[in-house]
Amino acid sequence: MRTQLSFPAALAACGIAYGATMPAALIVNGGDSTLDLKQLPSGTLRRNIAGLPNYATGVAVWGDHAYVTGSGDDRIARIDLVSETVELDWMTLPAFSNPWGVAIRDAHHGYVVLSALNAVQAFDPTNAELVGDPIEVGNWPQGCELYGDRLLVAVTGFDTETFGYVDPAVTAIDLDDWTVEATTETHVNPQDVAVFDGRVFAVCTGDWGAIESAVEVLDASTLASIDRIDVGGTAGSIAIDRDGVGYLGDSGFLSMGIYTFDAASHILLRGPGDPLSSDATSALLSDERRGALLSTTYDFFAGTLIEWSWPGLVPVGADPIGGGPVSMALWDEPLISVAADALTPNPAHGGDLVTLTGTVTNNSDIALDAMLELDLYLPDGSAYPRNPVLSSPVLGFGPSSPRVFSVQEVLPINMPLGDYTLVGRVFDRDGGTQHDAETVQLTVW
Repeated sequence: MRTQLSFPAALAACGIAYGATMPAALIVNGGDSTLDLKQLPSGTLRRNIAGLPNYATGVAVWGDHAYVTGSGDDRIARIDLVSETVELDWMTLPAFSNPWGVAIRDAHHGYVVLSALNAVQAFDPTNAELVGDPIEVGNWPQGCELYGDRLLVAVTGFDTETFGYVDPAVTAIDLDDWTVEATTETHVNPQDVAVFDGRVFAVCTGDWGAIESAVEVLDASTLASIDRIDVGGTAGSIAIDRDGVGYLGDSGFLSMGIYTFDAASHILLRGPGDPLSSDATSALLSDERRGALLSTTYDFFAGTLIEWSWPGLVPVGADPIGGGPVSMALWDEPLISVAADALTPNPAHGGDLVTLTGTVTNNSDIALDAMLELDLYLPDGSAYPRNPVLSSPVLGFGPSSPRVFSVQEVLPINMPLGDYTLVGRVFDRDGGTQHDAETVQLTVW
């Protein structure tokens, strides 16, 4: 029997060919433990695409997965961004470790800051395993940033006994040798770091009182001190756009807003007395490739996402988001995604009628055309000689719309036993650009 494909009730849509991905911002809301997604520029905001661990803090993206730390329950959750499903208990971290910043170097090398243990722990993002022993970096580290083969860590210096700050610093970890390569003392309470043009910019909040915030400027290669930008207020988040304009977010009680500085000259452009925005700003995100700037206005119960025009820096949109926004990350979302819903029966026998159901979704705000193909890979990993086993006609998708599909095949009676892999792919209407892929395993016994 030939493979049969069906799409119920074709949608009336005159689609256009388009690129494979579109930028999207992920917003971690620590107050209500939700993850929001905003399509850029000025696209749809999808609220609560996934639940998160308690008091979610940091986020990093690798491929189509987001990794979010939960400071309230000492774990990392992994979110499949295409299917919008979450594994809350994906990785358990040491008890009372208060995980914060997280970074992914590649498919097998990730790093998480364990604030309460004064350390950084390596982990495998693919196999959900802790790797080696944690490395100590100083009192209460928080934010981190990858720079080549090093991890730069903002060490706040917070002392849990005196509630003061001792030896605040930026520390560089050699990721190949897993050793502390350099440590440089900074202004009080560095919260996060950004790298631009060979320099590290560490935003230092101060002590929430008499000592106000500043930006420490260091050489990215040696961590040698270069300069300090006195800011004022209590800035705690940082982003730098592709033109070298730096942005600082302040969500403090005594001062709040977005301040700016020139990363080339180290000159403060707009400070607490003349902020770009007077909103309590908890997180900033700059897309250097496209120039986009996003900021979050902090409220523990209901935050706001602000999108800024670039250049010009004029607010062009405001979306309600979850409570207590704390961090953001970029993800190149597939314009059209494919997800398998069910494969039955599985395991199967030769002679069985096997049915694969799934969903192809247009994630964009415009009508698009796409094609679906299905490839089969044998138990030894080799491709089936007659791939693709299925190729759909060009399909039209309305804006932000899904289409459910069903594929049926009777397995040959003498089909060799083993684990087969089915890979569904969606392409543009010319078949040249792949939007997304989904892998499903079929066991024949």
